[in-house]
Amino acid sequence: MLNKSNSGIYYLNESNYKNIEKGNFTKDTLGSILALRDNKEEAVEYYSNLLEETLKDYNLEDFDILTTVPTNDGDNISQGMMKLLQKLSGNHENLNFKKCLNRDGGTINICCDDLKDKNIIIFDYFLTKGTSLNACKETLKKADANLVVCIALEKSSN
Repeated sequence: MLNKSNSGIYYLNESNYKNIEKGNFTKDTLGSILALRDNKEEAVEYYSNLLEETLKDYNLEDFDILTTVPTNDGDNISQGMMKLLQKLSGNHENLNFKKCLNRDGGTINICCDDLKDKNIIIFDYFLTKGTSLNACKETLKKADANLVVCIALEKSSN
């Protein structure tokens, strides 16, 4: 079951990440997020299984696109997150991973075509206040997306 924050953003787990040693790569701590960012296969597999299990009660066939919040660097997409979303979309016939957003400085822009009337799920690693996810959601809605659902893999409890 997905949890819902006060800002309307869904999340899988809640982490007290300030108390976690960053070198400790366990599957239930910040370590797994860092491993996913570093494109570690075991983290991709862990979050893929977790998402499949968590989202099995939701009709993913109603969605068209999976995308991610762009990173702050020039690459604009995390390879681990991309691999995770490609794996998730590969398990559902009409669901596709698509890089829809990029970031130019602090500005989030659309970088793909044909979002009109699409149902989109946008993912991010962490939910703190929801600023990035909500900015991405608004950008996608301005591009005429029909429905945009935001999901964070972890929520900070701090």
